[in-house]
Amino acid sequence: MEPIGLLSPEQAAEYLGYTARFLAIRRMKGDGPKFVKISARAVRYRQADLDAWINERVVSSTKETCGEGDAEILVKSEDKILFSMEIPLPGKESEA
Repeated sequence: MEPIGLLSPEQAAEYLGYTARFLAIRRMKGDGPKFVKISARAVRYRQADLDAWINERVVSSTKETCGEGDAEILVKSEDKILFSMEIPLPGKESEA
């Protein structure tokens, strides 16, 4: 039985309106919500960490970006994000 308060990637994705694949990509990139690594293959999310991640993205203008000078393209279907890609804005140095 899972401890109360821990959500599976599928439950976390549903809570956020994303797909579990989106969260897996964010885990690999290191810019998603914090997660609990239960084992080598099992991860869980705390609702408080999901809420904190959402609150970090609250903006008051479309001029504000989601990252440090990057724009993000999101492809959505039925209120779930299927694809996400960051694009450096002009004038930002490439990290490559």
